[in-house]
Amino acid sequence: MTANNEPAKPESQEEAESQKSVVYPIEDLYVDDPKKNTKAYEVTPDKASEKAISIDSDAKDSKKQEKSGLSSYKDLYAFSDRTDVKLMAVGLTCALLQAGIPPFVWLVMGNFVSLSITREEERVFNSSTSTNASTVDDQFAASATPAFIAMLSLSVSMFIAAFIQRLAWEVSGIRQVFRVKRTYVRKMLHMDVSWLESRQSGQMATMLQEHTDAIYSGISDNIPMVLFIITYLIVNIAVCIYIQWDVTLVMCSVIPLLIISRILFSKWFEKTMDEEMVLQNKISNLVNETFSCIRTVISFAAQKQTINKY
Repeated sequence: MTANNEPAKPESQEEAESQKSVVYPIEDLYVDDPKKNTKAYEVTPDKASEKAISIDSDAKDSKKQEKSGLSSYKDLYAFSDRTDVKLMAVGLTCALLQAGIPPFVWLVMGNFVSLSITREEERVFNSSTSTNASTVDDQFAASATPAFIAMLSLSVSMFIAAFIQRLAWEVSGIRQVFRVKRTYVRKMLHMDVSWLESRQSGQMATMLQEHTDAIYSGISDNIPMVLFIITYLIVNIAVCIYIQWDVTLVMCSVIPLLIISRILFSKWFEKTMDEEMVLQNKISNLVNETFSCIRTVISFAAQKQTINKY
């Protein structure tokens, strides 16, 4: 038994050494070898070197272990540099400003609308007393210009904050996705020819495009949007409680129902998107193979023979 097992060790070491690829910190970058089905590549942010690991039940169980929230976000933004971190910080700050401004705009607008309603009531119901009407008119005229300037300035500030927030996170996401694509191509070029031949024509390009689009949509604008919604909710509830707390408590009783319905819709949407991605991958591979066969037939000028055959 020992004699049979000894030659297997140098072979596995040679396979591991021959399958080294580019050094770059990325988590679990494409990995399976369907022809051998015994080795996979694992690249971690801590170690910038690849090692071959066996695909078995232990490896699958280890991948299913839950990670802490901080480590998962580090893995999600593993390709970000200092410039990207600065852009994301600016975007988060602008998201906070964007969420805090609207309630105050509505507060100024509400006070002005209440004063205009009082003015109309004085005109309709108390037309005989000109003193009160003139006082209300003077208050309305004095508060119109400041209210307009306040609403305009707050609205412009909110627009600028929203624009900078979206721009910063979009630019950061594009920069990180570009690094992901570059690392993916480097990794793919260092794979064995047998690994590349085991894939269908155009499958790697389709996977690269679909997966990078999914990464981009995940890292570009979701975190500032979550921060915006939470801050917007807190500031709105605080302003509403300050204005009229009893009505605010009645409205807050509906919030759990809205959250539950949103969670159910998100789970259904996630399931639907997974099924759509699988179907889209199959369809794209089929279309690429079809056009490849058509190009082959045309290149040999065999259109008539193929039409007669089928």
